[in-house]
Amino acid sequence: MDEPDGRRLDSDLAIDSWRVAVRHAPYGVMVTDRDGTIVWVNDAVCQISGYSELELIGNNPRILRSGRHTIEFYERMFARLEKERVFVGEIWNRRKDGTLYAQSIVISRIDQGEQSYYVAQFHDVSALIEAERRATTAEERLGRVFESIRDGVFEWVAGSAQLTVSGRFLELLGTPEDATQHSIALESWLGAVVRNDRDHFRERLERCVSDLESHCAMTVRVLDARGELRYWYVRGAAIVREEVVVLCGAVTDVTEEELIRRRFEYESLYDPLTGLPNRSSFRERLLHCIDAWRRQPEASTFAVAILALDQYHMVVEGIGHDAADRLIVGVAGRLQTALSEQGATLAQLEQAHFALLVDGLSSATVVHERVNRIRKLMGEPFAINGREVYASLSIGVALPDHKEV
Repeated sequence: MDEPDGRRLDSDLAIDSWRVAVRHAPYGVMVTDRDGTIVWVNDAVCQISGYSELELIGNNPRILRSGRHTIEFYERMFARLEKERVFVGEIWNRRKDGTLYAQSIVISRIDQGEQSYYVAQFHDVSALIEAERRATTAEERLGRVFESIRDGVFEWVAGSAQLTVSGRFLELLGTPEDATQHSIALESWLGAVVRNDRDHFRERLERCVSDLESHCAMTVRVLDARGELRYWYVRGAAIVREEVVVLCGAVTDVTEEELIRRRFEYESLYDPLTGLPNRSSFRERLLHCIDAWRRQPEASTFAVAILALDQYHMVVEGIGHDAADRLIVGVAGRLQTALSEQGATLAQLEQAHFALLVDGLSSATVVHERVNRIRKLMGEPFAINGREVYASLSIGVALPDHKEV
């Protein structure tokens, strides 16, 4: 069992490093519960807003409202979150000292059983907007935008094979910048988009310039010139210039924000110690199984088993918390070995309690066989810190027709 334990220690270090990185990230990260109460912020939120962490935690993001947006704006924002689980846009807020600032923001909704959380990641783009406001000519404005923003800017004449792009666009794509002319072939860009996203992305661009959609915005996965997977948020608007339709837009690398969102989502569904589905995830799978059985009870049945590590508190007192964690990881590994067949879902309800869902059963005999296999594997000792540690499980099994096994 030494190798899985080593991987666990590496995983702990990775998670700790990730949390430190988010805490000190140069962009703001704020987490609220479903009611809008702020439960966590990183340092950048305090720096941007002027409020301390103590002032923000337990409060509502309404304290940051600038008054520049209508009630309808926020209603549309939350409608988008309910429907698509993500909102991407620009919001004006007010700092503690009363000054206004604009932020480019990505808000994601993360569901954890009956609980939901909103994770907002944002950048202060006030300097960019101020630079645009002060520009006196279209050329100055474009030049200042190119110099100030982290976005890549593009322009595509509908039907043409080339795009005019900014140096930042080429930098994001990993393509060497041409000092004389910023342009790339449309197919070069589309070819960098991950295959599963490519057709949909091409369709959205074409719809935008054919007046089916005046604006387009979407997140796509891109492989840059180094072969690294990046997430790009692409938005654009079609305009008519000298009777020619032109799509003007920008791309933002949102890879870090996307990875943060995915990490929050993962931790809401899986146990960080064992990597098994947690109570919330197991509940969703169980409800789905119950619904299927109610529709066709005669087709097959399912079984639920609760597995509790015996005398766990005495184990912790005897070998210590770190060794007990290693034991939990070892028990989870053996259970997964015993339940490798399709149709079995193993979850961790809490530290010393596991749950098993076996779907598509033709008879209770299959459950007996799997329980016996588990007991046999648990009969062997675990190697923990150079010691042999024995552990046993109490197992209870139930079927939906209430027959006891």
